[in-house]
Amino acid sequence: MQNTLTREKKSLIVTVHTLTGSCRGQSLSVLGSRFLIGSDPRCNLRLTHPEASPLHCSLIMDGYTVRVRDLGSSVGTKVNGAPVHRDVILKNNDVISASHTLIKVNIETID
Repeated sequence: MQNTLTREKKSLIVTVHTLTGSCRGQSLSVLGSRFLIGSDPRCNLRLTHPEASPLHCSLIMDGYTVRVRDLGSSVGTKVNGAPVHRDVILKNNDVISASHTLIKVNIETID
């Protein structure tokens, strides 16, 4: 008998809360599989600081995890103060630094 492990997709409710910057105090629900952060009008969370790249970073949801990916921003992206060099899996209450904006990520899992 073959033993196989299967991962069940979970329902994730993800909300971002801006702690600093010009959009301080905003709370946005993350819907879909990708959430863009940057100064470009196409972004879900628009940053207005001059150092914010048009496509600064993105949140990626795959049903199992929420990850942050730097999109080649000029000043980089950090999670809890650590630079993002490749995808970083986020945990509830992690804080992303994108340019001069701190963004708290709330992740709730519903089985």
